[in-house]
Formats: sequence, C-alpha cells, structure tokens
Amino acid sequence: MAIEDYLGAGAILSELSYPKSPEARVCEGSFRQSRRNLDEIIWDCGSGRELREAGFGDDVRHAARLDLYDVAPLMQDGALI
Repeated sequence: MAIEDYLGAGAILSELSYPKSPEARVCEGSFRQSRRNLDEIIWDCGSGRELREAGFGDDVRHAARLDLYDVAPLMQDGALI
C-alpha cells in the first residue's frame, strides 16, 4: 500500500469508535500525526510527485482535502450509486 492509502484508511478509522487491530491503529495514528500537514505530505509523496509530473497537480491538491463532501458512494449490486 502507498502512503495515501494508509492515511486515507486512518482518516476513516479515526472517526470510528470500535476496537481496532494493530494495523488499523498504525493507520489511524499516522493520519492523526499527519493531519495538519496532509496537503504537504500528499503533495510530496511518491504518488503525488508522479501525478504532478504528469500534469495532475490540481488533482493531488484536491485529493488531499478533508471533509470536502457530505455524501459518499454506495456499492449496490456491483455498481456505485
């Protein structure tokens, strides 16, 4: 997994109050520690650099934003709705 996967999982896990595996706790801890600098971290991580070099800098900035939407897709019968 890439750093953005760990941080994305950590962002979700940080909102859940269930017992968590050691792996989940690492993701959540990484997110909590990185939250204030998330945009910088995503911008400069390997995937962020690759995307910027390919001309997708705006997408990298967009992907690093938190709480941007108040809805989420739902998987139903194999399709996102």
